[in-house]
Amino acid sequence: MNISQRSAVLKFSISALGVCIAFAMFYLPSIPAHLVFVPWHPDDFLGLRPFRTLLVYRPVAINSMHFLAGFGFEAYFSSLAAILIANIVFSIRFLEKLNFGSTPNLVFTVWVSITTAATWFFCVSSVLTFQYLGMIPAALSYLFGIVAANLICCDMNRIGPTRMVAFAVFVLLSAFAKEDMAAFLLLVALWSGWARRLAGSPTPSWRTGIVLPGIVIAGYGASFAYSSWIGSVIFSGEAEAYSYDGVLQNILDNFLAYALFSPATILIVCVAGAVGCAGIWLTIKGKILGYKTLLMLGLSGALLAPYLVLPRVFGYYLANVFPFLIAGLSMFSYAFFSQQRTRFAVVSVVVFSCVLMVGTQRLDANRKNWALNFFGQMREQSYRVDKELKRLSEEGLSNCETIYVTGVDDASGPFRNTSSSIVDSVLGRHFRWIINAPDDSRLGSFAVRFKPDKPRWRYQLQPLIDWNQVADCHLKFDPESLKAVLTKRLN
Repeated sequence: MNISQRSAVLKFSISALGVCIAFAMFYLPSIPAHLVFVPWHPDDFLGLRPFRTLLVYRPVAINSMHFLAGFGFEAYFSSLAAILIANIVFSIRFLEKLNFGSTPNLVFTVWVSITTAATWFFCVSSVLTFQYLGMIPAALSYLFGIVAANLICCDMNRIGPTRMVAFAVFVLLSAFAKEDMAAFLLLVALWSGWARRLAGSPTPSWRTGIVLPGIVIAGYGASFAYSSWIGSVIFSGEAEAYSYDGVLQNILDNFLAYALFSPATILIVCVAGAVGCAGIWLTIKGKILGYKTLLMLGLSGALLAPYLVLPRVFGYYLANVFPFLIAGLSMFSYAFFSQQRTRFAVVSVVVFSCVLMVGTQRLDANRKNWALNFFGQMREQSYRVDKELKRLSEEGLSNCETIYVTGVDDASGPFRNTSSSIVDSVLGRHFRWIINAPDDSRLGSFAVRFKPDKPRWRYQLQPLIDWNQVADCHLKFDPESLKAVLTKRLN
């Protein structure tokens, strides 16, 4: 390992330490210890199902989720946190390599890592991200994509065959995990090749100018072709969430929705707008920092672009945009003030980062507390249902064959699922389940939407007059406390 490689490893390690410190200080204490590894969303349970076939849509992400499911909830949630933290670290490393006209030292790397992560963790949208296992496909796609970008960023004259192959592998992994990173990687590939001539770089070789963008186009073309062949809802149009009617209106509405998602996002977008104006001014003056500033903002827009065309707004997706943007703004401030050759450059950067961090914390405090309380309630409900199942399994529930369940109409947890795999795994064997799901309840809405009518897992939209006719056990939950009573059929 040469000096350059050792320096890169050291910076990566220091950055990871800074992000982990911010996570431990500003996010983890907000979740009760007994709820850290508790799944609650239907997508959480869908991902916990065992392997069925490798030929699924988004095969890298879906099969990774099923693989992690085999190690339990703890490994699942820990993996999501590790992936999201790694995404922030690789984003910071990428932006350092982009190197806005300066070479940040280790102290700056620690500072920008802590402040970037802390600013993001103060945003209400970060609460959504870390408590939703359905984020894994988008997070994995970002991870593979940002690693690919690191392989080629600012190394135009040193991209040999080995690095080219590695870049292609990570592009394919990203593309087959989710489709989100196509525009980002294409822009990075173009910059690493032809577009850097605009900033006065040497003439690129044909490998960087043609092959890198070609790899991105081929990789994502293969992913789209595979998704179409396998009948993915992304292209079939069967799912309302992936309807592409009114795309132009969606782009406008969603951009405003994400920009105005919370007071903190408004602040960050306004700062980004001011930095964009500074970037244009610097570009007009022919400064390399101007080009790189506009590139950073363009890459942030490319990260957001896939989510603008959809007919919905998910705060979860901001995890793939705002940490990158926040780190980029800090990098710009460092480079800009350093170029002014002022004695107060470091102080100016510290003030800039602190204002952004404290402003985010103050602006989103109330919304973040509300979100934490809401998700805490959802997880608490799921925790209680799971606890009752385990308790009753020791009191005769395991001896039942067909179980009729009532009282979980509006509770989150394993009964809001499309199969019996989760509750069966909790109890250690297979059962036939009939779950009461009134039309006007959250569970009823779920049942109508997903229609999971299977031999061992069925929702009953109308209450049964006599459960004894269809089941040998009745599992009755109290809707408030979620304490359950088991009643067995009298023979």
